[in-house]
Amino acid sequence: MTSYYLSSRYSNAKMLNHYADMVEAALPEAIVLSTWHREAAQNVEDILTATELTANPDVGWYCAERVLHDMDAADTLVAFTGEGGKGGRHVEYGYAIATNMRLVVVGERDNVFYCHPEVEHFDTAEDWLANEGRRNR
Repeated sequence: MTSYYLSSRYSNAKMLNHYADMVEAALPEAIVLSTWHREAAQNVEDILTATELTANPDVGWYCAERVLHDMDAADTLVAFTGEGGKGGRHVEYGYAIATNMRLVVVGERDNVFYCHPEVEHFDTAEDWLANEGRRNR
């Protein structure tokens, strides 16, 4: 069974929910273990501002610990790239490199670490899902 952690900026949460559903429907042996996009408040980027994180670091660390827990349980990180966000997705990607997860990038390589020699790169989510279907046969 392949387990996935989907990574992107918070504003893409709804899109990642859709992709998570597509993965689990198309690949019966697969499971998406990332939970942040299922639980993301619509305006979480407005809530977890630098001012809020400075005043209440326990809230921020609670969110970060949950991400690390989900990542530790997954074997594949799928990074959906694109501009914007605060940078948490880049930390997730670095953690994935450090813990030897399988690396998949969907979209442009918008960070030098997305050029890792073992990364599997796809232009679109549909291309990636088609490849996973062939890979998991």
